[in-house]
Amino acid sequence: MPNSDNRLTARQAGGHSFEILPSAARTATVTSIEFENIANRGLMLLIDVTAAAAGPPSVVASIRAYDYLTAKNFPVATFTAFTAVGQYVKMLYPAAVKTIAEANLEIQGLPFPAVYVVRLAHADTVSMTYSVTGHTLN
Repeated sequence: MPNSDNRLTARQAGGHSFEILPSAARTATVTSIEFENIANRGLMLLIDVTAAAAGPPSVVASIRAYDYLTAKNFPVATFTAFTAVGQYVKMLYPAAVKTIAEANLEIQGLPFPAVYVVRLAHADTVSMTYSVTGHTLN
């Protein structure tokens, strides 16, 4: 559960799974609430796409560092677009290397920010139904 100012702290999410976005049909870019990372080294995003309208839709997931001083977020890791029904895994972990050729798995070996948001950028207004779950990695 988010704390009183709508952030999720590491005490609540550290080394665990948590909901980032519930399943819903979306046609526009959406950005999550801010999450605080105190003791984790990485983040795995599980994106479950259950419906996609003809078009096809194109959505790009990114993990973005959040700056409290400016109230802005900055891209840290931007992943390839997903365009169809399926399950997608996007992972950020320092010095990680993809060692298997698994479809719909993407890994970026970059630092994990202390405060972050997850953004799903829609390239068009074609509807896609999906949920996003986060798994912090120690």
